[in-house]
Amino acid sequence: MLSEAQIFELLQGSAMDQKSSLIDRSNFDDAALIPIDEVRSLAISTDFIRGTRFNMFEAGHMSFTDLAYYLVASNVSDIEAMGAKPAGFLDVFRYPQGTDESVQVEFLKALKAASRYYGTTLIGGDTGTFVEFVMTGTAFGFVETAKALRRCNARPGDKLCFSGNLGLSRAAQVYFLSDHAGTSLADDGEALLLNAWRRPSPPLGLGPALVASELRVAAQDASDGFSTTVRSICEASTVGAVIDGSKLPIHEVVAEVARHVGRNVFDLALSTSPDFGLLFSAAPDEANTIVAKDPSIHIVGDFCDGTEISFVLGDEEGPLPGDHWSQDHFSV
Repeated sequence: MLSEAQIFELLQGSAMDQKSSLIDRSNFDDAALIPIDEVRSLAISTDFIRGTRFNMFEAGHMSFTDLAYYLVASNVSDIEAMGAKPAGFLDVFRYPQGTDESVQVEFLKALKAASRYYGTTLIGGDTGTFVEFVMTGTAFGFVETAKALRRCNARPGDKLCFSGNLGLSRAAQVYFLSDHAGTSLADDGEALLLNAWRRPSPPLGLGPALVASELRVAAQDASDGFSTTVRSICEASTVGAVIDGSKLPIHEVVAEVARHVGRNVFDLALSTSPDFGLLFSAAPDEANTIVAKDPSIHIVGDFCDGTEISFVLGDEEGPLPGDHWSQDHFSV
């Protein structure tokens, strides 16, 4: 099965036909940027979710309302990660013949509410019957082209910053989709884990705020996991990175789950957890200013010369924990 990177290479074409390719490596980002005039670009992104094939849904931990919120969040997060302000959202909602009308009404009403919740507007889409449930979204917004938060903007010496918490989504899967549910966490801990799937929380407004600050920032949303996102920015920017494990914002409930199931907390938190936080670079003084204004943002490492990515914890140094995103990344 082709990976996302392999599909991109296929679409990009070989060096022989590079001039005829519609896709430029420099434009491989969270969203496509399409110039609309000399100053602004349209940022547009589309995302499909497994819908009723989500294992959290199949296990009874998500409703159709929750799926609608997840769909909008996953798309809006990509637009915000480019520094664009979301302007509209379109959806495709297909369902099997005979699906109860209450399901249709629940999902479509939730889409409208979720669009408002995540700062955009549901403007249209497509709905009707199919052999199974299909849930796809497309979000768009506008950004000044020169100020867009590109993955390729990181420089050696920049600080590596992250918004939010790491590992809650993955910890929820490990906890609820195994034999450990209800055996170790208090109710508020379980609610926190479930909410990571039911109401994802990308840092709304952060991307556009970084654009408004006129800083040269590299950014990417961490919906494929922290480890994969670090690697992606480093590859696009041709830099290395040093991650300080002691600075990572891993919630205590994630550490509790890791201890209970006998997993390394960093492997659990940094792998394929779709946390929707924003990973971005900033010069040291600028990073300190940003963090001072927003305690939900953490400086977790440094970008450096070379291409090596290392993980430091106390006196120990090694490779960055966590697996790459894969087609089976939602398995336990």
